Amino acid sequence: MSKELLFCEEMYFRHHYKVKCNLQQEIKINISAIGLQKVYKPSAWIKCLAENLLGKINTFMTFQRILLKNKVIHSVDYKRVTKRNSYTVKYVRHSKTYFGFIKYFLKCSMKCLLPGSCTKKCPCKIANFIAILDEFQVVNDDPLLQLPMYNLPHLIPVLKKTNSQQCCYVSDIKELCFFIDSKNHDFVMVFPNTIESD
Repeated sequence: MSKELLFCEEMYFRHHYKVKCNLQQEIKINISAIGLQKVYKPSAWIKCLAENLLGKINTFMTFQRILLKNKVIHSVDYKRVTKRNSYTVKYVRHSKTYFGFIKYFLKCSMKCLLPGSCTKKCPCKIANFIAILDEFQVVNDDPLLQLPMYNLPHLIPVLKKTNSQQCCYVSDIKELCFFIDSKNHDFVMVFPNTIESD
């Protein structure tokens, strides 16, 4: 990589590198939780969603941001960002692709399966990181969407549903998307090319 490209990359991600030094916890390669984590008492519905995914949970911590492949993804609840939407994501659940707004992130510690004879490999020693999302419904049956102006593979028509909260592993979040709120339809745009090359 040339010196010029390294310099540009460092300038572009300077804020992320600064964040990286403080209050960061690695979840997997290229994914980290960043920022303050607080003890959280979930509603019965959120607890049920999380335990359906993970099993019995002992404690919940909430946080508002992750670093995914050098991109900061915020949650809707993160109030310090007001001029950009960085909480619309594409994610996978049960091998199917979904889109939604991230409400917040949870770090979950599991209940011990063998109290009194717990080992280092016990699930209670390993934290699980999940996202709580407002999931969109993808719209396929509107005749208006057959017009050429809407027939783009990276532009997905969606409907914001009520009572549509879901959860997924943070590691199942695939990419940051762009949300377009228009008069007739809402759209999620998946960036077709984030790295330019000749």
